[in-house]
Amino acid sequence: MHDFDWTILRELYMMPNITKVAGRLYISQPSLTKRIQSIEDEFHVKILVRTTKGVQFTPEGELLVE
Repeated sequence: MHDFDWTILRELYMMPNITKVAGRLYISQPSLTKRIQSIEDEFHVKILVRTTKGVQFTPEGELLVE
């Protein structure tokens, strides 16, 4: 996992909106989504669940953020 991945997780935890976090990190939304998917593949767990109000961390995802 790269250092930037930890930044992505921290920002998503503080602001659970993929579009806004992508803008804050100056990357495209598809790039951010691919990084999230690669993190999930690396740890073999689902860390985020998309909802109508943004994203919600799973219990495993919350452990990663901590």
